Amino acid sequence: RQGDVITAVDGQEINDQNGLNYRVGSRNPNDQVQVSILRDGRAQTVTARVQTLPGDADPKQGVTIQSGPFAGAEVVALSPALADRLGGDPFATGVIVTGVSGRGYAARAGFRQNDLIVSINGRAIGSARDVEAASSGRGPWEVVVNRGGRQIRGVLR
Repeated sequence: RQGDVITAVDGQEINDQNGLNYRVGSRNPNDQVQVSILRDGRAQTVTARVQTLPGDADPKQGVTIQSGPFAGAEVVALSPALADRLGGDPFATGVIVTGVSGRGYAARAGFRQNDLIVSINGRAIGSARDVEAASSGRGPWEVVVNRGGRQIRGVLR
């Protein structure tokens, strides 16, 4: 439930998100695990079934942006499965840049493969269509990108 604090999986202490990802990720789909939690201040143990992460894990499903400040960037919506495959946070949202054409504006603006576009002009981005819609018209465009775990804010003109 929301608000539960996970303290152990199958008796192995969990100290952070990476530890939880490792303990669950090392199990097969449909395996049952014993999860120790704190719920409303009380320790409990519940049984959970491991499920595969939702979404497509193939980064080759990208769409190339044709115009605007992201022209030449190939992007794909970040799903939990794709984030996991790329070694990122499965709870992150945005679109991942899977390629950048050397001739497009996106390359001149400094976008790189594996950049995660989080927002444009304060609007959350979740698809190639969102990128196109948020970057249409005239700029400037305020962009938030996650690159290698660091958040970068910039303005494209």
